Amino acid sequence: MPYGCIYTIPLCAAGVDKLRTEKVSDVSSIAGDFMKPMLLDFSATWCGPCRMQKPILEELEKKYGDKVEFKVVDVDENQELASKYGIHAVPTLIIQKDGTEVKRFMGVTQGSVLASELDKLL
Repeated sequence: MPYGCIYTIPLCAAGVDKLRTEKVSDVSSIAGDFMKPMLLDFSATWCGPCRMQKPILEELEKKYGDKVEFKVVDVDENQELASKYGIHAVPTLIIQKDGTEVKRFMGVTQGSVLASELDKLL
């Protein structure tokens, strides 16, 4: 069974982080480039499994470079987006292509599993 944190604390509006720590303050910018896959990481700073997931995603980001968009959404800072995507546990990873959800993972997910799904979309 994957590790995960169920969050039940109130959320407040804020921005979206890319793994490269670039902050995006406009929620509409989550759309990104529809021509390439996007991996959304819904997480929280207080979540241990989320901290375990981060280095896995950093390695994938190095591997895929600009072929895949990676975005981190802090659920504590972005209630609107977490609600839109129906996030009930962190970490939750969502892979999108052409603006449509292709795959969803809850809990810490191995890089090989994520890479396999991303490779199918490239």
